[in-house]
Amino acid sequence: SKLSAQEFADGFILKGYDVIVHEVLIAGKGKWYRVSIGVFDTVNEAKDYLGKEKSLFQDKKYIINQF
Repeated sequence: SKLSAQEFADGFILKGYDVIVHEVLIAGKGKWYRVSIGVFDTVNEAKDYLGKEKSLFQDKKYIINQF
């Protein structure tokens, strides 16, 4: 839900990260909300962050994208 996504995002905002909540329509699944957390210089930096903050991502699906 949008509320769940925003609550998840708020935890990162409190830690000083730039966060964006995206609303997306997924075929066959409906409306979903994705939370983008900050910008990292490298994929490894993002992976290191995930390792340090494991408790924040328990039971969450995540994707690391490079733009």
